[in-house]
Amino acid sequence: MLSKKLRGASFETDVKNLKEIGGFSEQDASDYAYLFAEAVVCDTFVKLMKLSGNEDNADEYIKEISVEMSVDDTTKITVK
Repeated sequence: MLSKKLRGASFETDVKNLKEIGGFSEQDASDYAYLFAEAVVCDTFVKLMKLSGNEDNADEYIKEISVEMSVDDTTKITVK
């Protein structure tokens, strides 16, 4: 029953279903919902790699994606 309710698309809904149907605590439901969402993303990535014919180069594509991402970690100060 629970497997039919988890979608990975709505974190809040998955947490709610894990608590109500699965009897999970708030923390456990949150942790499992996060892991489930990550698994869905990974599965989608693998399917896209297979469809594009590049499944053998997955590590290379992940490396390129990581290089392309950047995080701005500068301190922001606002003066009023």
